[in-house]
This record gives sequence, structure tokens and C-alpha cells, in this order.
Amino acid sequence: SISDDTKEFLKKLDKDITIYQVVQSGSEDETIKKLLEKYEEESDHIKVEQKDPVVNPKFTSEYTSDDVAANSLIVVCGDRSKVVNYSSIYESSIDYNTYQSTTTGFDGEGQITSAINYVTSDSMPVMYTLEGHDEATMSDTLKDTIQKANIDIQSLNLLTMDSVPDDADILFIFAPAKDISEDEASKI
Repeated sequence: SISDDTKEFLKKLDKDITIYQVVQSGSEDETIKKLLEKYEEESDHIKVEQKDPVVNPKFTSEYTSDDVAANSLIVVCGDRSKVVNYSSIYESSIDYNTYQSTTTGFDGEGQITSAINYVTSDSMPVMYTLEGHDEATMSDTLKDTIQKANIDIQSLNLLTMDSVPDDADILFIFAPAKDISEDEASKI
């Protein structure tokens, strides 16, 4: 099933969206297939199509130069598109003692809704991360969460810039080890 929040989001859609499931015929992930059917049922603006990479080997190259794993999705609205990799739909962890991968979660709804939001948005908010003070490195989990919210992450070094760029919606200062100078503080 899909959440009430997603249902409300889908009711407000006013643009046509095609979700391509890139998978060889007969190898469809049933959980993803059923989830996509729920999206199609909730909105007349959503159409789901399967694209077999054996029959259409060049299909994914229209949207990305990266390899696209089986059961990945490509969400398209007009000239905007976003690839939702199979590995981001199913969260997994690796036991480094046995090198076995274990599925730990399913984020199909979150990934698909985020992709739909991305392709239908006119602009993405921009988050600048401050650099130059030995700031902590953002974890992959935090970075993925921010990007899933369709926020573009850029670097900013106020030692070399005159000001915070005008397109900044967010300035992220993540655990600096060195003080921010008075000049930088006034720029902020």
C-alpha cells in the first residue's frame, strides 16, 4: 500500500508522468510491480511501462549514461527525468565476516514519490555546505536523505567568495573544527 501523504501528493499532480520499469520480461520484482500499480490507480497522470533492456538495449541511454540495474525505474515528465536505482529501493547491509548481503528495508514509496516530485518541480532548492574550517564529512545516509528531498548540494568556501550565493536556500555548517572569521560571519 501507499501512505495517505503520498495519496494526497498524487491527487495534486497536474502533469503527466511515465514511470519506466527497466526489466527483462518475466524477471519483474513483484513488490515493485504492485507498488507501481498503486501509483497508477491513485492518479490519472501516472502511466507505468516496462522496458525490456534485451528488446530495447539503448532505451536507458536516453536518460542516463550510467548502467541501470534490472528492476530500476526511470521517472519522466516532459524533458525532466530521474533514475531510481534498484539498490536505493531495497536497502541492504553487508556482513563483512561472511560478505553476505541482507535486505534491511524497502523504500520504494519514498524513492518513487521523491522522483515524481523532482521531475514535476520547476526548481530545486540549493543547499550550500560551508568548507574551509575542517568541517565534518557528511555521512552517505545524511547526503542520501537530503538528495531524496530533492535538494541540490553545493560546496561553499567563504574565504574565496564575496558572499553567500543568491540561489542559496540553505547554508549548512557541519561541525567546523576551526573558528569562522568575522569577515566570513558578516558574509553569512
